[in-house]
Amino acid sequence: MIQTKDGKRVAVQLNKLPVLGSDRGQEVDKERFGESGVFDTDTLDTFFDSAWYYLRYLDNKNKSELISKGAMKNMPVDVYVGGIEHAAVHMFFARFVAYFLKDINVIQTAEPFTDLIPQGIVRGKTFIEKETGKYLGSEDVQQSGDKLTLKNDSSVEVDAVYEKMSKSKNNGVDLAAILDSEGVDMTRLRLLEAAAPRAPINWGETDLKGIKKLLDRIAAINSQIVDARDNGKPIELKKEIDGSIKETYNFFVRNVGMCLEVLHLHNTALMRIQGFTNALKKVDPIYLAHSPEGQRAVKSLIIMLQVFCPHVASEMWSALANDGSLVSDQKWPEVDKDADIEFLLMIDGVSGGRPSLDRRIIEEMSMDQLWERATFYEHADILRMMKEDGMKLKNSSYISRKGFHVTLSCSLEGDKEENRKKIGKILDRIQAEKRKLEIGKKGGKRKKEKKIVNK
Repeated sequence: MIQTKDGKRVAVQLNKLPVLGSDRGQEVDKERFGESGVFDTDTLDTFFDSAWYYLRYLDNKNKSELISKGAMKNMPVDVYVGGIEHAAVHMFFARFVAYFLKDINVIQTAEPFTDLIPQGIVRGKTFIEKETGKYLGSEDVQQSGDKLTLKNDSSVEVDAVYEKMSKSKNNGVDLAAILDSEGVDMTRLRLLEAAAPRAPINWGETDLKGIKKLLDRIAAINSQIVDARDNGKPIELKKEIDGSIKETYNFFVRNVGMCLEVLHLHNTALMRIQGFTNALKKVDPIYLAHSPEGQRAVKSLIIMLQVFCPHVASEMWSALANDGSLVSDQKWPEVDKDADIEFLLMIDGVSGGRPSLDRRIIEEMSMDQLWERATFYEHADILRMMKEDGMKLKNSSYISRKGFHVTLSCSLEGDKEENRKKIGKILDRIQAEKRKLEIGKKGGKRKKEKKIVNK
Protein backbone atom coordinates (compact mmCIF):
# COMPACT_ATOMS: atom_id res chain seq x y z
CA MET A 1 0.00 0.00 0.00
CA ILE A 2 1.12 3.54 -0.76
CA GLN A 3 0.32 6.35 1.66
CA THR A 4 -0.24 9.40 -0.55
CA LYS A 5 0.47 12.93 0.59
CA ASP A 6 -3.24 13.78 0.72
CA GLY A 7 -3.82 10.99 3.29
CA LYS A 8 -5.24 8.37 0.94
CA ARG A 9 -4.08 4.78 0.60
CA VAL A 10 -3.52 3.29 -2.84
CA ALA A 11 -2.75 -0.35 -3.61
CA VAL A 12 0.31 -1.07 -5.71
CA GLN A 13 -0.74 -2.51 -9.08
CA LEU A 14 -0.18 -6.27 -9.44
CA ASN A 15 2.20 -5.86 -12.40
CA LYS A 16 4.42 -3.61 -10.26
CA LEU A 17 4.95 -6.15 -7.46
CA PRO A 18 6.96 -7.20 -5.54
CA VAL A 19 7.56 -4.38 -3.10
CA LEU A 20 10.65 -5.34 -1.13
CA GLY A 21 10.94 -5.23 2.65
CA SER A 22 13.67 -2.63 2.28
CA ASP A 23 11.17 -0.34 0.47
CA ARG A 24 8.90 -0.04 3.49
CA GLY A 25 8.72 3.53 4.79
CA GLN A 26 10.62 4.80 1.74
CA GLU A 27 9.54 7.39 -0.83
CA VAL A 28 7.70 5.82 -3.78
CA ASP A 29 9.35 5.91 -7.23
CA LYS A 30 6.58 7.75 -9.13
CA GLU A 31 7.93 6.74 -12.54
CA ARG A 32 7.69 3.05 -11.61
CA PHE A 33 4.52 3.01 -9.54
CA GLY A 34 2.53 5.91 -11.01
CA GLU A 35 1.91 7.40 -7.56
CA SER A 36 3.82 9.67 -5.20
CA GLY A 37 3.89 9.01 -1.48
CA VAL A 38 5.43 6.61 1.03
CA PHE A 39 5.22 2.81 1.21
CA ASP A 40 3.39 1.52 4.29
CA THR A 41 5.85 0.42 6.97
CA ASP A 42 3.67 -2.58 7.81
CA THR A 43 0.99 -4.18 5.65
CA LEU A 44 0.22 -7.47 7.36
CA ASP A 45 0.48 -8.69 10.91
CA THR A 46 3.35 -11.15 11.44
CA PHE A 47 0.78 -13.71 12.60
CA PHE A 48 -0.80 -13.48 9.15
CA ASP A 49 2.57 -13.92 7.47
CA SER A 50 3.03 -17.21 9.31
CA ALA A 51 -0.55 -18.40 8.83
CA TRP A 52 0.25 -20.90 6.05
CA TYR A 53 3.67 -22.28 7.04
CA TYR A 54 2.21 -25.59 8.29
CA LEU A 55 1.24 -26.34 4.67
CA ARG A 56 4.54 -25.30 3.12
CA TYR A 57 6.59 -27.38 5.58
CA LEU A 58 4.97 -30.49 4.11
CA ASP A 59 6.05 -29.67 0.54
CA ASN A 60 8.72 -26.98 0.76
CA LYS A 61 10.55 -27.90 -2.47
CA ASN A 62 7.46 -27.79 -4.66
CA LYS A 63 8.02 -24.99 -7.20
CA SER A 64 4.71 -25.29 -9.04
CA GLU A 65 2.15 -25.12 -6.21
CA LEU A 66 1.76 -24.30 -2.53
CA ILE A 67 1.27 -27.96 -1.62
CA SER A 68 0.59 -31.09 -3.65
CA LYS A 69 -2.43 -33.36 -3.11
CA GLY A 70 -0.06 -36.11 -2.00
CA ALA A 71 1.49 -33.92 0.69
CA MET A 72 -1.99 -32.76 1.78
CA LYS A 73 -2.66 -36.31 3.01
CA ASN A 74 -0.55 -35.39 6.07
CA MET A 75 -3.01 -32.66 7.06
CA PRO A 76 -4.46 -31.66 9.45
CA VAL A 77 -1.75 -30.90 12.02
CA ASP A 78 -2.09 -33.37 14.93
CA VAL A 79 -1.61 -30.90 17.75
CA TYR A 80 -0.95 -27.15 18.00
CA VAL A 81 1.07 -26.11 21.04
CA GLY A 82 1.38 -22.45 21.99
CA GLY A 83 0.76 -19.77 24.54
CA ILE A 84 -2.69 -18.28 25.00
CA GLU A 85 -1.80 -15.31 22.76
CA HIS A 86 -1.20 -17.78 19.93
CA ALA A 87 -4.52 -19.48 20.54
CA ALA A 88 -6.32 -16.14 20.46
CA VAL A 89 -4.49 -14.43 17.59
CA HIS A 90 -2.30 -16.68 15.45
CA MET A 91 -4.89 -19.45 15.22
CA PHE A 92 -7.45 -16.90 14.05
CA PHE A 93 -5.29 -16.04 11.04
CA ALA A 94 -4.19 -19.62 10.39
CA ARG A 95 -7.77 -20.94 10.38
CA PHE A 96 -8.96 -18.02 8.24
CA VAL A 97 -6.28 -18.72 5.63
CA ALA A 98 -7.05 -22.47 5.66
CA TYR A 99 -10.78 -21.82 5.12
CA PHE A 100 -9.97 -19.38 2.31
CA LEU A 101 -7.59 -21.85 0.61
CA LYS A 102 -10.24 -24.56 0.82
CA ASP A 103 -12.86 -22.23 -0.67
CA ILE A 104 -10.65 -21.66 -3.73
CA ASN A 105 -9.84 -25.42 -3.95
CA VAL A 106 -6.14 -25.16 -3.11
CA ILE A 107 -6.44 -27.51 -0.11
CA GLN A 108 -9.05 -30.07 0.95
CA THR A 109 -9.02 -29.55 4.75
CA ALA A 110 -10.74 -26.48 6.21
CA GLU A 111 -9.64 -26.97 9.83
CA PRO A 112 -5.83 -27.00 9.94
CA PHE A 113 -5.37 -28.24 13.55
CA THR A 114 -6.88 -31.33 15.17
CA ASP A 115 -6.05 -30.46 18.77
CA LEU A 116 -4.91 -27.37 20.67
CA ILE A 117 -2.77 -27.19 23.79
CA PRO A 118 -2.56 -23.61 25.10
CA GLN A 119 0.34 -23.78 27.54
CA GLY A 120 -0.11 -22.65 31.09
CA ILE A 121 2.36 -20.09 32.43
CA VAL A 122 4.92 -20.56 35.19
CA ARG A 123 4.02 -18.15 37.99
CA GLY A 124 6.43 -16.82 40.58
CA LYS A 125 5.84 -16.12 44.25
CA THR A 126 5.06 -12.43 44.47
CA PHE A 127 5.24 -10.19 47.54
CA ILE A 128 2.95 -7.14 47.63
CA GLU A 129 2.74 -4.45 50.28
CA LYS A 130 -0.87 -4.58 51.51
CA GLU A 131 -1.58 -0.88 51.85
CA THR A 132 0.28 0.50 48.81
CA GLY A 133 0.20 -2.45 46.39
CA LYS A 134 3.95 -2.03 45.89
CA TYR A 135 5.82 -5.08 44.62
CA LEU A 136 8.67 -6.25 46.84
CA GLY A 137 11.62 -8.58 46.47
CA SER A 138 11.85 -11.71 48.64
CA GLU A 139 14.89 -10.19 50.35
CA ASP A 140 12.67 -7.33 51.64
CA VAL A 141 10.21 -9.66 53.42
CA GLN A 142 10.30 -11.59 56.68
CA GLN A 143 8.02 -14.06 58.48
CA SER A 144 6.62 -12.50 61.66
CA GLY A 145 4.60 -15.12 63.50
CA ASP A 146 1.79 -16.20 61.22
CA LYS A 147 2.12 -13.26 58.81
CA LEU A 148 4.58 -11.63 56.43
CA THR A 149 5.98 -8.14 57.06
CA LEU A 150 8.66 -5.81 55.79
CA LYS A 151 12.10 -6.64 57.13
CA ASN A 152 12.84 -3.08 58.13
CA ASP A 153 9.33 -2.35 59.46
CA SER A 154 7.36 -5.21 61.02
CA SER A 155 4.25 -3.02 61.22
CA VAL A 156 3.87 -3.11 57.42
CA GLU A 157 2.04 -6.30 56.36
CA VAL A 158 2.82 -8.09 53.11
CA ASP A 159 0.69 -10.43 50.95
CA ALA A 160 2.21 -13.41 49.11
CA VAL A 161 0.51 -14.48 45.88
CA TYR A 162 1.55 -16.23 42.65
CA GLU A 163 1.58 -14.09 39.51
CA LYS A 164 3.07 -14.17 36.02
CA MET A 165 6.80 -13.65 36.28
CA SER A 166 7.99 -10.13 35.55
CA LYS A 167 11.02 -7.97 36.38
CA SER A 168 8.73 -5.21 37.62
CA LYS A 169 7.17 -7.61 40.13
CA ASN A 170 10.52 -8.92 41.42
CA ASN A 171 9.17 -12.48 41.15
CA GLY A 172 11.41 -14.04 38.50
CA VAL A 173 13.79 -16.92 39.07
CA ASP A 174 17.36 -17.30 37.85
CA LEU A 175 17.13 -20.21 35.42
CA ALA A 176 20.92 -20.58 35.17
CA ALA A 177 21.17 -20.91 38.96
CA ILE A 178 18.39 -23.55 38.99
CA LEU A 179 20.11 -25.56 36.25
CA ASP A 180 23.40 -25.36 38.14
CA SER A 181 21.86 -26.54 41.41
CA GLU A 182 19.28 -29.08 40.13
CA GLY A 183 20.51 -30.05 36.68
CA VAL A 184 18.63 -30.04 33.38
CA ASP A 185 16.76 -33.29 33.93
CA MET A 186 15.54 -32.44 37.43
CA THR A 187 14.36 -29.03 36.24
CA ARG A 188 12.46 -30.67 33.36
CA LEU A 189 10.94 -33.20 35.76
CA ARG A 190 9.93 -30.48 38.18
CA LEU A 191 8.05 -28.61 35.44
CA LEU A 192 6.42 -31.71 33.96
CA GLU A 193 5.39 -33.15 37.31
CA ALA A 194 3.95 -29.92 38.71
CA ALA A 195 0.84 -29.63 36.53
CA ALA A 196 -0.83 -30.56 33.25
CA PRO A 197 0.47 -28.65 30.18
CA ARG A 198 -2.63 -26.45 30.05
CA ALA A 199 -2.52 -25.54 33.75
CA PRO A 200 -0.42 -22.77 35.34
CA ILE A 201 2.48 -23.75 37.59
CA ASN A 202 3.26 -21.99 40.85
CA TRP A 203 7.05 -22.23 40.92
CA GLY A 204 8.39 -23.28 44.29
CA GLU A 205 5.20 -24.94 45.58
CA THR A 206 6.50 -28.43 44.79
CA ASP A 207 9.74 -29.90 46.09
CA LEU A 208 12.13 -32.39 44.54
CA LYS A 209 11.79 -35.17 47.11
CA GLY A 210 9.13 -37.14 45.24
CA ILE A 211 10.78 -37.07 41.81
CA LYS A 212 14.23 -37.76 43.27
CA LYS A 213 12.77 -40.77 45.05
CA LEU A 214 11.27 -42.00 41.76
CA LEU A 215 14.59 -41.74 39.93
CA ASP A 216 16.35 -43.49 42.82
CA ARG A 217 13.86 -46.38 42.62
CA ILE A 218 14.30 -46.75 38.85
CA ALA A 219 18.08 -46.55 39.21
CA ALA A 220 17.94 -49.24 41.93
CA ILE A 221 15.94 -51.61 39.70
CA ASN A 222 18.35 -50.95 36.83
CA SER A 223 21.47 -51.58 38.96
CA GLN A 224 20.04 -54.72 40.56
CA ILE A 225 19.21 -56.19 37.16
CA VAL A 226 22.67 -55.39 35.78
CA ASP A 227 24.28 -57.05 38.84
CA ALA A 228 21.98 -60.09 38.66
CA ARG A 229 22.61 -60.47 34.93
CA ASP A 230 26.38 -60.26 35.28
CA ASN A 231 26.78 -62.30 38.47
CA GLY A 232 23.72 -64.49 38.92
CA LYS A 233 23.00 -67.97 37.61
CA PRO A 234 20.12 -68.71 35.22
CA ILE A 235 16.86 -69.49 36.99
CA GLU A 236 13.73 -71.42 36.13
CA LEU A 237 11.13 -69.22 34.44
CA LYS A 238 7.51 -69.50 35.58
CA LYS A 239 4.56 -69.01 33.26
CA GLU A 240 2.41 -67.22 35.85
CA ILE A 241 5.15 -64.71 36.76
CA ASP A 242 5.93 -64.01 33.09
CA GLY A 243 2.20 -63.60 32.45
CA SER A 244 1.93 -61.07 35.27
CA ILE A 245 4.94 -59.10 33.98
CA LYS A 246 3.47 -59.13 30.46
CA GLU A 247 0.14 -57.82 31.76
CA THR A 248 1.95 -55.08 33.71
CA TYR A 249 3.99 -54.15 30.62
CA ASN A 250 0.93 -53.84 28.38
CA PHE A 251 -1.09 -51.88 30.94
CA PHE A 252 1.56 -49.24 31.59
CA VAL A 253 2.87 -48.95 28.03
CA ARG A 254 -0.70 -48.31 26.88
CA ASN A 255 -1.41 -45.83 29.68
CA VAL A 256 1.83 -43.86 29.30
CA GLY A 257 1.28 -43.73 25.53
CA MET A 258 -2.33 -42.60 25.95
CA CYS A 259 -1.31 -39.83 28.35
CA LEU A 260 1.49 -38.56 26.11
CA GLU A 261 0.14 -39.01 22.60
CA VAL A 262 -3.65 -38.82 22.94
CA LEU A 263 -4.50 -36.93 26.14
CA HIS A 264 -1.32 -34.78 26.28
CA LEU A 265 -1.09 -35.06 30.05
CA HIS A 266 2.61 -35.29 30.82
CA ASN A 267 2.15 -35.12 34.58
CA THR A 268 -0.29 -38.06 34.48
CA ALA A 269 2.12 -39.99 32.25
CA LEU A 270 4.81 -39.46 34.89
CA MET A 271 2.44 -40.92 37.49
CA ARG A 272 2.02 -43.99 35.25
CA ILE A 273 5.83 -44.27 35.05
CA GLN A 274 5.83 -44.27 38.84
CA GLY A 275 3.17 -47.00 38.87
CA PHE A 276 5.20 -49.09 36.39
CA THR A 277 8.26 -48.68 38.63
CA ASN A 278 6.35 -49.76 41.75
CA ALA A 279 4.97 -52.82 39.94
CA LEU A 280 8.44 -53.92 38.73
CA LYS A 281 9.89 -53.28 42.19
CA LYS A 282 7.70 -56.12 43.50
CA VAL A 283 9.37 -58.66 41.19
CA ASP A 284 12.67 -60.30 42.17
CA PRO A 285 15.41 -58.47 40.18
CA ILE A 286 17.13 -61.81 39.53
CA TYR A 287 13.95 -63.01 37.81
CA LEU A 288 13.64 -59.74 35.82
CA ALA A 289 17.27 -60.07 34.70
CA HIS A 290 16.80 -63.59 33.27
CA SER A 291 13.23 -63.38 31.98
CA PRO A 292 12.73 -62.04 28.42
CA GLU A 293 9.45 -60.50 29.63
CA GLY A 294 11.25 -58.90 32.58
CA GLN A 295 14.02 -57.48 30.41
CA ARG A 296 11.49 -56.10 27.93
CA ALA A 297 9.54 -54.42 30.73
CA VAL A 298 12.59 -52.74 32.32
CA LYS A 299 13.98 -51.61 28.96
CA SER A 300 10.60 -50.14 28.08
CA LEU A 301 10.55 -48.25 31.39
CA ILE A 302 13.91 -46.63 30.58
CA ILE A 303 12.89 -45.84 26.99
CA MET A 304 9.73 -44.09 28.18
CA LEU A 305 11.64 -42.30 30.96
CA GLN A 306 13.73 -40.44 28.35
CA VAL A 307 10.72 -38.21 27.54
CA PHE A 308 11.06 -36.69 31.02
CA CYS A 309 14.78 -36.90 31.77
CA PRO A 310 16.80 -37.84 28.66
CA HIS A 311 20.26 -37.59 30.24
CA VAL A 312 19.48 -39.83 33.22
CA ALA A 313 17.67 -42.31 30.95
CA SER A 314 20.68 -42.37 28.62
CA GLU A 315 23.02 -43.26 31.50
CA MET A 316 20.68 -46.00 32.72
CA TRP A 317 20.29 -47.43 29.22
CA SER A 318 24.04 -47.52 28.70
CA ALA A 319 24.42 -49.81 31.74
CA LEU A 320 21.33 -51.89 30.99
CA ALA A 321 21.85 -52.50 27.25
CA ASN A 322 25.64 -52.77 27.50
CA ASP A 323 26.00 -52.77 23.71
CA GLY A 324 26.97 -49.17 22.89
CA SER A 325 23.47 -48.29 21.65
CA LEU A 326 21.64 -45.06 22.49
CA VAL A 327 18.29 -44.92 24.23
CA SER A 328 17.16 -42.22 21.76
CA ASP A 329 17.59 -44.71 18.89
CA GLN A 330 15.28 -47.32 20.43
CA LYS A 331 11.82 -48.04 19.08
CA TRP A 332 9.00 -46.79 21.31
CA PRO A 333 7.38 -49.71 23.21
CA GLU A 334 4.17 -51.11 21.74
CA VAL A 335 1.47 -53.19 23.37
CA ASP A 336 1.14 -56.83 22.35
CA LYS A 337 -1.32 -57.94 19.69
CA ASP A 338 -3.43 -59.72 22.32
CA ALA A 339 -3.39 -56.84 24.83
CA ASP A 340 -6.39 -54.93 26.16
CA ILE A 341 -7.12 -51.41 24.96
CA GLU A 342 -9.71 -48.84 26.07
CA PHE A 343 -13.20 -48.82 24.54
CA LEU A 344 -14.43 -45.28 25.29
CA LEU A 345 -17.86 -43.77 24.84
CA MET A 346 -18.12 -39.97 24.61
CA ILE A 347 -21.60 -38.40 24.77
CA ASP A 348 -21.74 -34.65 24.04
CA GLY A 349 -18.17 -34.43 25.33
CA VAL A 350 -18.88 -36.37 28.54
CA SER A 351 -17.14 -39.70 29.14
CA GLY A 352 -19.69 -42.50 29.43
CA GLY A 353 -17.07 -45.04 30.50
CA ARG A 354 -13.71 -46.44 29.41
CA PRO A 355 -13.66 -50.23 29.93
CA SER A 356 -10.71 -52.27 28.68
CA LEU A 357 -11.19 -54.89 25.99
CA ASP A 358 -9.02 -57.26 23.93
CA ARG A 359 -7.81 -55.18 21.00
CA ARG A 360 -8.34 -58.10 18.61
CA ILE A 361 -12.09 -57.86 19.22
CA ILE A 362 -12.67 -54.16 18.47
CA GLU A 363 -9.80 -52.62 16.49
CA GLU A 364 -11.06 -53.81 13.10
CA MET A 365 -14.78 -53.28 13.76
CA SER A 366 -16.88 -50.89 11.69
CA MET A 367 -18.86 -48.14 13.42
CA ASP A 368 -22.09 -50.17 13.18
CA GLN A 369 -20.37 -53.17 14.77
CA LEU A 370 -18.92 -50.97 17.53
CA TRP A 371 -22.35 -49.53 18.35
CA GLU A 372 -23.83 -53.02 18.48
CA ARG A 373 -21.02 -54.14 20.78
CA ALA A 374 -21.45 -51.08 23.00
CA THR A 375 -25.23 -51.49 23.17
CA PHE A 376 -25.18 -55.13 24.29
CA TYR A 377 -21.97 -55.35 26.30
CA GLU A 378 -19.51 -52.73 27.62
CA HIS A 379 -21.78 -49.64 27.52
CA ALA A 380 -25.16 -51.38 27.78
CA ASP A 381 -26.18 -49.76 31.10
CA ILE A 382 -25.71 -46.13 30.14
CA LEU A 383 -27.19 -46.53 26.65
CA ARG A 384 -30.24 -48.36 28.08
CA MET A 385 -30.82 -45.63 30.71
CA MET A 386 -30.44 -42.91 28.09
CA LYS A 387 -33.11 -44.60 25.98
CA GLU A 388 -35.41 -44.95 29.00
CA ASP A 389 -34.98 -41.21 29.69
CA GLY A 390 -36.03 -40.40 26.12
CA MET A 391 -32.58 -39.20 25.00
CA LYS A 392 -32.08 -39.59 21.24
CA LEU A 393 -28.84 -39.76 19.24
CA LYS A 394 -28.38 -37.05 16.63
CA ASN A 395 -25.12 -38.15 15.02
CA SER A 396 -22.10 -40.28 15.82
CA SER A 397 -18.53 -41.00 14.77
CA TYR A 398 -15.56 -42.97 15.98
CA ILE A 399 -11.81 -42.62 16.15
CA SER A 400 -9.19 -45.17 17.06
CA ARG A 401 -5.48 -45.38 17.73
CA LYS A 402 -4.06 -48.87 17.35
CA GLY A 403 -2.78 -50.20 20.63
CA PHE A 404 -4.37 -47.36 22.62
CA HIS A 405 -8.11 -46.92 22.24
CA VAL A 406 -11.28 -47.06 20.20
CA THR A 407 -13.61 -44.15 20.97
CA LEU A 408 -17.25 -43.87 19.99
CA SER A 409 -18.47 -40.26 20.04
CA CYS A 410 -22.06 -39.09 19.72
CA SER A 411 -24.15 -35.98 20.14
CA LEU A 412 -27.75 -35.93 21.32
CA GLU A 413 -30.82 -34.03 20.23
CA GLY A 414 -31.71 -31.05 22.42
CA ASP A 415 -29.71 -28.63 24.56
CA LYS A 416 -26.12 -29.75 25.03
CA GLU A 417 -25.72 -28.49 28.60
CA GLU A 418 -29.00 -30.09 29.70
CA ASN A 419 -27.94 -33.35 28.09
CA ARG A 420 -24.64 -33.25 29.96
CA LYS A 421 -26.45 -32.82 33.27
CA LYS A 422 -28.72 -35.79 32.47
CA ILE A 423 -25.69 -37.93 31.53
CA GLY A 424 -24.06 -36.99 34.84
CA LYS A 425 -27.14 -38.14 36.75
CA ILE A 426 -27.27 -41.41 34.81
CA LEU A 427 -23.60 -42.06 35.62
CA ASP A 428 -24.34 -41.40 39.30
CA ARG A 429 -27.18 -43.96 39.18
CA ILE A 430 -24.90 -46.55 37.56
CA GLN A 431 -22.27 -46.01 40.25
CA ALA A 432 -24.91 -46.28 42.99
CA GLU A 433 -26.17 -49.58 41.55
CA LYS A 434 -22.61 -50.93 41.38
CA ARG A 435 -22.02 -50.00 45.02
CA LYS A 436 -25.25 -51.80 46.03
CA LEU A 437 -24.12 -54.94 44.19
CA GLU A 438 -20.68 -54.80 45.85
CA ILE A 439 -22.25 -54.37 49.30
CA GLY A 440 -24.61 -57.27 48.57
CA LYS A 441 -21.73 -59.51 47.51
CA LYS A 442 -19.74 -58.63 50.64
CA GLY A 443 -22.80 -59.24 52.83
CA GLY A 444 -23.44 -62.62 51.20
CA LYS A 445 -19.80 -63.57 51.68
CA ARG A 446 -19.93 -62.63 55.38
CA LYS A 447 -23.13 -64.70 55.90
CA LYS A 448 -21.51 -67.67 54.20
CA GLU A 449 -18.39 -67.34 56.38
CA LYS A 450 -20.60 -67.07 59.51
CA LYS A 451 -22.44 -70.30 58.61
CA ILE A 452 -19.14 -72.10 58.15
CA VAL A 453 -17.93 -70.85 61.55
CA ASN A 454 -21.20 -71.96 63.24
CA LYS A 455 -20.92 -75.41 61.72
